[in-house]
Amino acid sequence: MSSAGDKIRKYAKMWQVDSDREVPEKLEEVAWLATLVYGLGGFRKGKSFRSDFFLLHLVTSSIFISSLITHLSFPSQSALLRAQVSLILSWWVAEGRPPIPIEDYYSLDFDPSSLIPKALQVHPDKSAIGIGKGDGTTRLPSNMWLAIIESSLNHPEEHLLKSQRSLAHFDHLYGKTPQGYFEGKTELNGAELLDGTLFWRVALHTQKTLGWVREGEPQGDFNRAGLGWDHLWE
Repeated sequence: MSSAGDKIRKYAKMWQVDSDREVPEKLEEVAWLATLVYGLGGFRKGKSFRSDFFLLHLVTSSIFISSLITHLSFPSQSALLRAQVSLILSWWVAEGRPPIPIEDYYSLDFDPSSLIPKALQVHPDKSAIGIGKGDGTTRLPSNMWLAIIESSLNHPEEHLLKSQRSLAHFDHLYGKTPQGYFEGKTELNGAELLDGTLFWRVALHTQKTLGWVREGEPQGDFNRAGLGWDHLWE
């Protein structure tokens, strides 16, 4: 980190907040950036997701900026937002600069049922109204966020609830973002593939990694060893 400080400051200065009209847009960018660094930083194709304890705090800290920022003058708003971006970059470097493989992540067939315990999956009878014809198809919870938050409330690891609350908030704000929204807005490879499903996808990966203990799964744990070094994934 001591050798990367100047470069981090250089890149952070490229991200500016020029007027108070830009503040909502910049808040959104911070939410996406924090979620990508944590969520896709813990993803490698063919490997189990790793929920990094330190990068998780980038998500949980970003949710509070919108509450604080309404009470600040514009110069202070700008300083707070730029400080958060600098913090995100710093922790990303400290964790080994893990790749953000958007293309790999979105190229996979995402199967929510593989991340949800059987206790929450239902097989409706043919008499059930509005949810199928009793064809044996597994049905997922109609309100995924309710299932996630309910399970998190009973989890012994309090950081899980904090992370899921933050991701649920971001999903409420940006969850309907369509693919293509970021095309031409960033140089991040694969950004055109991003959509609002990112937040609940990351939430499900996190829940599965820490364990659906309310539903009978054993408790998992956070990664604290870093993410950006290849030998850690072997």
